[in-house]
Parts: sequence; structure tokens; C-alpha cells
Amino acid sequence: MDEDARKKTLRMVPYALYLLGTRRREVASDADLHAYVVSWVAQCSFKPPMVTVAMGRESHGLALVKESGVFTLNVLASDQKDLAKKFFKDLERTYGHFSGHPYA
Repeated sequence: MDEDARKKTLRMVPYALYLLGTRRREVASDADLHAYVVSWVAQCSFKPPMVTVAMGRESHGLALVKESGVFTLNVLASDQKDLAKKFFKDLERTYGHFSGHPYA
């Protein structure tokens, strides 16, 4: 396939960034909470409503989701790239905040 045609075709594939939040089953401190960016999410069922999320097998986030059985998924807008960058690296945790951004 022609290189320019390949690039053009691949740029047509929809792409989004999501902020996934999760926690330990029992939360005792901010260290028991985690959030990070994921980029592969797909709907897999209408009834019940379910999504599939790609997560690294060895990721801390996956371990917490397996333990707690819960996660949140937030769709990031195209103008939130700076916010997403803060969740690509180790999080700074302070009471009620991840990397300076409040959570509830």
C-alpha cells in the first residue's frame, strides 16, 4: 500500500483518550486510589450495558480493578491533552487531588 494512502486511511480511525479511575476494595488512604489514561474502549453489550477496556496485564490499574471490581471511565475532550499528560506518569496524590485535579 502507498505510504500516503496508508497514513490517510489510519487517520480516519476514530481515536479517543479516556481517564480510568479505580481503587482498592477497602480504601484507607489516597494511595488506595489510582487513575490513568487508556485509549482502547469499546461497547460490548447493550443489555446489560458493558464496555471493554484494554489494560496492560501487569498494570497497577488492572490489579485494582480485579480486586475491587469497579472503575470509572471519563471521556476526555480533544482540548484536554494537557490534563491527559498528567496521568501518563506517576500521580502526585494529595488529599482529594490527583496531580492537582480534584476527584470525588
